[in-house]
Amino acid sequence: MWTTAPGPAAGLPTVRGIGPSPGPPSRREASVSHLISVQLDALGRLSAELTVLGAELGEEGRLTASTGRSLGTALAGPVGDDAAGVGAGWAEVIEALAARTLAVAATLDAALAAYRRMDAGLAGQLGPGRVGAVPVPR
Repeated sequence: MWTTAPGPAAGLPTVRGIGPSPGPPSRREASVSHLISVQLDALGRLSAELTVLGAELGEEGRLTASTGRSLGTALAGPVGDDAAGVGAGWAEVIEALAARTLAVAATLDAALAAYRRMDAGLAGQLGPGRVGAVPVPR
């Protein structure tokens, strides 16, 4: 939630802090679970989409650089120089975005693999148990 900071920096937006408030926990805070739930299939789909997007952005960056060079050649004088410079600048921005998108996809892939290994390890620790009994790690 955006708020306005009191005091000398009044008017500047601030963001309310996330996490436990200072002091003893309230009744609600004391009962909040710290469990994080991850939907592995959804994480896999997101990673795949980001990988495709990163590749598409990389191609777009190459096309933008090429277009900028073409404009620089087609237009004479300072206008052509400016067009080539703008094309090169935009190409750098798009290629940086592509690289970061692919880095996020790789991070998600690594997290997904770690979650799957942990899930398989926990599943291997569960005994067959009795019908109707709650499985407990060995």
